[in-house]
Amino acid sequence: RLDVSPATGAIPSANAFGPPSKAPEIFAYGLRNPYRFSFDAATGDLLIGDVGQNDREEVDVLAAGSAAGTNFGWPVWEGTLGEGSREGFTFPALEYTHAAGCSVIGGYVVRDPQVPELAGQYVYGDYCSRRLRAAWMNAAGSTGDRDLGLTSLEPQSLISFGEDACGRLHIATQDGTVQRLVSGGGECSSPRVPGAVPPRPSAPAVAPAAQRRVPTLSVRAF
Repeated sequence: RLDVSPATGAIPSANAFGPPSKAPEIFAYGLRNPYRFSFDAATGDLLIGDVGQNDREEVDVLAAGSAAGTNFGWPVWEGTLGEGSREGFTFPALEYTHAAGCSVIGGYVVRDPQVPELAGQYVYGDYCSRRLRAAWMNAAGSTGDRDLGLTSLEPQSLISFGEDACGRLHIATQDGTVQRLVSGGGECSSPRVPGAVPPRPSAPAVAPAAQRRVPTLSVRAF
């Protein structure tokens, strides 16, 4: 972790943990292949899609304000698969086996006011399954993980997600196409102020009816 505010960059003093020989840039460890990570624009939480090796894909959550030194487990653990003491490790908020995919593509927590069905939910995908999924996520775990049933991405493989200044979610596929997640149209009228973090919202135990509808994808030319 680096502070890029100074022109020359700086290493935050809060990175400090472990032995003096540790590289000072390291803030957390135990990840195999993070692909991709993002920050929740409303909470500052860090969500990490971590590609597994033989059996498990995972999404890890590091709450905003967490102290340095979190160990996400690799190579002792692949997701929750492993042996020995669990003490000292932070386990995934969400995981799935290679029966359901092969390579997680980390996404974003949706904060687009034009897509109320998914407000506050983490949208992610998998390179092999080519499907979009959504779940409520926090450092304690996940609920409501489900396939969004959007087939317009197929047969292309997901390769990345992006979020614009209005919080709109974009999905890139291997053929170079970029699509935007929409629900009923609407254009951005109030871009977010850079660096502004609104108060932390609370996820409802049961999603309201508006958040149980399935949004649609529209293709945008870029």
